[in-house]
Amino acid sequence: MYIKYSKDDSFEDDDLETLMKAINENGQAELFELEYELTSVIEKMNNTGVKINPSILSDALQDIAKKHSESELSAKNLIFDNFDNTEDFNLSSPKQLQTILFDVLELPKTKKNKTGYTTDAKAISKLIEKTDDNIVAGFLKNLQDFREYSKLKTTIEGLIKAADENDIIHTTFLQFNTGTGRLSSKNPNLQNLPFKKEIGKKIRAAFIPSDGYKNLISADYSQIEMRIMAHLAGDSKTIEAFKNGQDLHKYIASSVYSIDYYDVTTAQRNSIKSLVYGLAYGLTTFGLAADLNVGYQEAKHITEEFFAEFSTIKEYLDNSIKIANENGYTSTILNRRRYLSNFSAMSKFDKTATDRIALNAPIQGSAADIIKISMLKISKLLNDSDLKSRMILQIHDELVFEVADGEEDQLKSFILKAMEDTVKLSVPIPVSIGVGANLLDAAH
Repeated sequence: MYIKYSKDDSFEDDDLETLMKAINENGQAELFELEYELTSVIEKMNNTGVKINPSILSDALQDIAKKHSESELSAKNLIFDNFDNTEDFNLSSPKQLQTILFDVLELPKTKKNKTGYTTDAKAISKLIEKTDDNIVAGFLKNLQDFREYSKLKTTIEGLIKAADENDIIHTTFLQFNTGTGRLSSKNPNLQNLPFKKEIGKKIRAAFIPSDGYKNLISADYSQIEMRIMAHLAGDSKTIEAFKNGQDLHKYIASSVYSIDYYDVTTAQRNSIKSLVYGLAYGLTTFGLAADLNVGYQEAKHITEEFFAEFSTIKEYLDNSIKIANENGYTSTILNRRRYLSNFSAMSKFDKTATDRIALNAPIQGSAADIIKISMLKISKLLNDSDLKSRMILQIHDELVFEVADGEEDQLKSFILKAMEDTVKLSVPIPVSIGVGANLLDAAH
């Protein structure tokens, strides 16, 4: 929290004094100063905005709209062609969809809810796993496609609508809207775009430099949350792996599966990646089994082997829950606190959710601290220079800049200096930088 204070405000001197005393006693003076100074940086990004190429988005929208209609038609035809006396139905209607799933297709009932039985994404995925009927599986997969294309249509339409007469989108970055301290954005939300999927590549290609700027630069941290976990846990093995420049997931996989680092398969690496990332979110053995599409015993074996090899991380995760429950809050590297409810009065469900916060908040919150420090440092370097280049976007661990002609090398130097020297951890925090005529070409 920050307070923009002046003598004309209704905030009293005594109140401010009490607040600042609490901030200092909690060791949060550095955090307070960071958030206070960052407000002007965020305001500048909001005002600057980011330019889009509307024709690229329009082409992507046409493509998605076509696929959306095709998936809807395919799903319906599978029902009409194979089941008698079926009337037209709306795939977007939970009630009508329940009729198709549980009455027409006679699928096993899912979890009960207020309107009958759930038809959410998780439930549909489980139904697909349970069926060996090609018609049923085809319908369910078309339903998944229909839903995905529906979301993409809404996303792309929102981007086109949000652009002003100069094709500039002015998202609103929110500084204090998340429990972890991460920035969020709205109108439109530019931090939840499907950048990693095939259609996401088209969306990234639509983000271009404004008039007067040559290229975009994208800079982001590599595996920042895993590096923070290694640092907070003080795990010598993962720390050493990061110091040696090794791929963490391959390194852990080689230990868990007792094979050479270079013999780790993609499947083995992905298994460990799901496990390690999941641990910070309270992933259960059942959850890992579902993620990997393997049996419970295999997921249990992977988890047990991991904790046997990396017991320090196990101890850290257990202590994170214990300390958070004792203190009533979690802390980041800048002492950003996330307060928890009364643990003793919680239901079992609420305790599980609170445990997830206790595991995740220190890691994700510390990542938020680091990227915010980087933003402020880069902003100060730019302000103290004659460069026209500017920061325009923050997408979680990624920062995006517009580069003026002839300024690329100096801007890269500023970025690396600020981001890699942000804080001193027991592991390096390397930054990847890409340059291109659009955000896709700037990917790295």
